[in-house]
Amino acid sequence: MISQHDCRSAVDRAHTALHGYLKETCNNAGLTITESNPKIQDYWSKLKQEHPSILIDNSESHLPINQIINAIGKLLENLNGIRNNRSYSHPNEQIIGESEAKLVINLFRSIL
Repeated sequence: MISQHDCRSAVDRAHTALHGYLKETCNNAGLTITESNPKIQDYWSKLKQEHPSILIDNSESHLPINQIINAIGKLLENLNGIRNNRSYSHPNEQIIGESEAKLVINLFRSIL
């Protein structure tokens, strides 16, 4: 999408890619989501809390890493809002700008 159009056109696709990846990662780990229509941040929360290879070390030396892991959930919540309310995924009145869309795409890539 980016090479044929612009970043604004790819926000929904980037969201879908990460959403699908997190969903599949939960499924592969045998983690069950109880929500009927789980959001992207629900999958992150489940992985953060229950995935066997994600170990949260509560020692003081790991505090910054744990804060980043927790902040990713809030970041995903905001990215989900942008996708739903400011992208071409729905008939939205206002679409995110190109430079902001580049930031959003790069955030999705970083989390992937």
